[in-house]
Amino acid sequence: MNMMKPSLETFETTPIVEAVVEISCSLPPGFDLETAQAPAAEAFSEDYPNFQRRYLLQGEISTSEASTKKITDTLIFATGDGHQLVQIRRDGFSFNRLAPYTGLDEYLPAIQDSWEKYAVITKPIQIEEIRLRYINRIKAPFENGELSLASFLETGPRLPVDRLTFSGFLNQYSALDTATGFLVETIITTDPLRENETDILPLIFDNVVISRSVIELGEWSNIDEEIRKLRKLKNDIFESTLTARCLNLYSR
Repeated sequence: MNMMKPSLETFETTPIVEAVVEISCSLPPGFDLETAQAPAAEAFSEDYPNFQRRYLLQGEISTSEASTKKITDTLIFATGDGHQLVQIRRDGFSFNRLAPYTGLDEYLPAIQDSWEKYAVITKPIQIEEIRLRYINRIKAPFENGELSLASFLETGPRLPVDRLTFSGFLNQYSALDTATGFLVETIITTDPLRENETDILPLIFDNVVISRSVIELGEWSNIDEEIRKLRKLKNDIFESTLTARCLNLYSR
């Protein structure tokens, strides 16, 4: 008899280690992150006091020699505990929430506030893409020293011979959701054991959904609506990828 799958609303804990809302956009010609640093620090430093830059090495070749130039690629502002980040990139904006994660509804006001500050600083011309990414780390327990991935994954790798047991794998696919036009990118793979982890196989489930729809700038409600649609598809993929036994590891 098939076990009934619990819904995400019944989860007491969550396997999410990072959730990312990423908005890629075209910026005005000549936009410079160096110039944006001062107004960005003024806008974000109260809520996100920890600051760092991410650099990009750009190669240059002339007739006489080759050289590299270090340019600023991302301005990163983080909360004092490091669990929440806002990133201003050369091609867009991202909001990262690390574990512990409660739920998207709780973070949407902070995402809206951060995006609106970002938009004032950068004056984006057009949204190119909205990407919702959830990285889950699932601790699948062994039983009698063995583990059947089919007990935890509805879709995933299968071994051709019974006497084989996985020591590692990478399962990846891209897909198009015909109902919404959203793109899907998923990766399921193993993760190294951490200290004091025994009798489990840690699995990474990287679940990404992407909208490339035309979104009107100026009204946050347009972006909010698209993020919620992406969340619905993300949840559908999550629940359909994992078995009831796996989902029940986190259900009340």
